[in-house]
Amino acid sequence: MRRRSTGKKSAAMIFRAPALVCVVIALVLFVCHGVAFGACDTPGPFPVVTVINPADGAVRTEGELLLRINGVDTPPNRVEVEIEGKIVHTATTFDVPASAGPHERELRRRLVVDDPAAGEIQVEPKVGLDVLIVAWDERNRCSVRSLTWSATRGEIHALVIGISTYKSVGSLNWAKDDADMFLGWITKTLPIDNRNIINLRNDGATVKAIGKALDTIRTKTKRDGGEGDTVFVFFSGHGFFSRQPEYPKQAYLVPYDAEVGFESTFVAHEELFKKLEDLTPKRKVLVFDACFSGAGAEGKTVSSVGVKGDIVQPVWSKLNGVYGMFSSAENQPSYEKAELGHGVFTYFLVEGFDKAEDSDHDGVISLKEVFDYARKNVSEYTKDSQVPQDRVSGSIQSMGVGKRR
Repeated sequence: MRRRSTGKKSAAMIFRAPALVCVVIALVLFVCHGVAFGACDTPGPFPVVTVINPADGAVRTEGELLLRINGVDTPPNRVEVEIEGKIVHTATTFDVPASAGPHERELRRRLVVDDPAAGEIQVEPKVGLDVLIVAWDERNRCSVRSLTWSATRGEIHALVIGISTYKSVGSLNWAKDDADMFLGWITKTLPIDNRNIINLRNDGATVKAIGKALDTIRTKTKRDGGEGDTVFVFFSGHGFFSRQPEYPKQAYLVPYDAEVGFESTFVAHEELFKKLEDLTPKRKVLVFDACFSGAGAEGKTVSSVGVKGDIVQPVWSKLNGVYGMFSSAENQPSYEKAELGHGVFTYFLVEGFDKAEDSDHDGVISLKEVFDYARKNVSEYTKDSQVPQDRVSGSIQSMGVGKRR
């Protein structure tokens, strides 16, 4: 005979059901929160993450991510790399470094800009990437490291020239400081190796030294992949425009050892542009804070010629992949001001790297947007007596040099 139920078992089952449901829900939440979603809502000090390479810095065509993770009292069990809000890599296995503590681990991954292989992390070629490194330990504690990286498909090279004191022509007050200011921006913002920077100041900036520097850049970039490099040439100093009939409408930069009347001691625009055209990299950026119009005592020129018209366009049309930013029009002075401690153009150009507006709303501050900021502010500051000009061949003016603020 089947025994009749007393209802006690049902009551026990009803009693246990909420607890069972809670356990299941808790497990689901744990799995979703800890694994699938990868959230770290309450980051703490553990595990301790040390970013050995790259720290707040550069990623060139290829590089290496090297992390040291110390779980302190329990080993790390997961690390996520997030770039610009997107999880690009998750690691659950780690190396044990030599002479490491019992809960210390190491993570090495290659960083590449193009064509990542299995296990490699692809990094978008962009300046000012927001990067998060999130690490968990076996007790589900988590910590977050915030970094900024910049990446490029090739290397960046820079020739930075500033001449305040001359051998045979009048001195300037702030040209050397202009070069130092521009150099400070490059080394702070762009992923450039110090070995790729050539600095020429005052008596070091002779006509021979400038030519040699361009030859050095040509040699260093003449290699496989060199076409992806970028070259910056900055000059702050005197400009000169020839009055000799055999040099019609020829503009020059004035090196330290220039002698007026001897054009061979100057750096002709056409010769400079020809050297740039011969360079392997497809992206070249010129920044000239000099003038060619015969300015007064505050201007950067050694000759008064009053020549109007475009002295750049005839040779510019022969170039490719070059963006030029010039401190003034051909018939205008380029001022330097004591209250700024710099040439007016250089001052507002470098300021523009921090303050320019993202006018096309693409999330990146471009060279063109920086120049537009400088042009507007220089024009206003000088009441339109100095209006910066730019020239472009190709699309390099859209090159990103900062993030939207």
